Amino acid sequence: MVSSPFYVACPVCGMKNVRPVLELPQLPVLNTILWPSRAEACRTVRGDILLTFCPDCGHVYNSVFDPRLIAYTTDYENSLHHSEVFQGYVEELVRTLDSQYTLKGKQVLEIGCGQGDFLALLCERADCRGIGFDPSYVEAPATRSGHDRIKVVRDMYSERYAAYQADLIVCRQVLEHIPEPQKMLHEVRRSIGARAGTAVFFEVPNVLDHLSSRDLWALVYEHFSYYSPASLAAGFAASGFQVRGLRELFGPLFIGVDAVPAPGPTRLPVGEQAARVQEVTRLVDGFSDAAARTLQTWEERFDTWTSKNDRVVVWGGGARCTNFLNLVKGASAIEYVVDINPRKHGTFVAGTGQRIVAPQFLVEYRPAVVVLLNPIYDREVRGVLAKLGVSATMVGVGNENS
Repeated sequence: MVSSPFYVACPVCGMKNVRPVLELPQLPVLNTILWPSRAEACRTVRGDILLTFCPDCGHVYNSVFDPRLIAYTTDYENSLHHSEVFQGYVEELVRTLDSQYTLKGKQVLEIGCGQGDFLALLCERADCRGIGFDPSYVEAPATRSGHDRIKVVRDMYSERYAAYQADLIVCRQVLEHIPEPQKMLHEVRRSIGARAGTAVFFEVPNVLDHLSSRDLWALVYEHFSYYSPASLAAGFAASGFQVRGLRELFGPLFIGVDAVPAPGPTRLPVGEQAARVQEVTRLVDGFSDAAARTLQTWEERFDTWTSKNDRVVVWGGGARCTNFLNLVKGASAIEYVVDINPRKHGTFVAGTGQRIVAPQFLVEYRPAVVVLLNPIYDREVRGVLAKLGVSATMVGVGNENS
């Protein structure tokens, strides 16, 4: 049974007329830890998700989230930069930011920079300098391209670092992890102070995509918030920013917000904001039933594969994979997970203990089925399998073609 709510009010707008949407009990709290053994992976810390919806601002969040369970270390590995598809998206985003903010000779500050790959690339391509903040940072070799242009502080960004001035503040895939997101946005706004020329760009996962595609696997414990365009705009406006634009990124998977500091809280266009809230409300309604049907479908597939003694692997040892293996009955029959990130090879999936292997492993293993949980990588994965000479049925979200 899921725990009682800690957060009885919406973390974005503070309203209390929130309602539960979906319960997901006892999932690993950190999905992409590099566990060195199966036994340690299976002893991972677990927590409950009670997906909760605020009809006032359109925000979705885990109302039983316990931040005390989360501890990011250098064993946390969430980089997607080994994927050509994702790297293509990153390259496009770098060009967009450089064009939009004219970064040559300027200073960029990135909150939650990971291993500094994006910040280094941005600084190299835009001919600027960067300062990053991330407690999980592992110092990069001096020979890595662009890293001579950045400095990384191995700490969470906070107001005490306000002395680090920047022309652009970037924060990608971080805000959704923060248990007090409005506090963070207010801190960022205060750190900018009177520097009206500082722009802000945040990127978060798009809950509209999760809901519309029944993407249970994206509902990970470490994400306290699941932003819609409505709640992202509301959060920035309430924190003293003027929202200049919102747009979907990487297909529909992410949302980007472009904002600049304002003297105080700002107003959003009433009609436009109401339409945004209405959109997420429509998708929230019925999501619980749709999620149950999704789980049933996958369980039936595993019954079929098991009865035929088919070898099945999951492609991608990230957050979606961990949730999938921990949620779907019968998925324990999977022995291996494939990932192109060499840092993950030889480690084990949190909660269920599957070994993560390189794609070349499939040449000998010869699976009958490859499960792909993020269809945006479909073409890339098919290309790798073809080069390896591996014939397998590809099954995934919205994709059951061989």
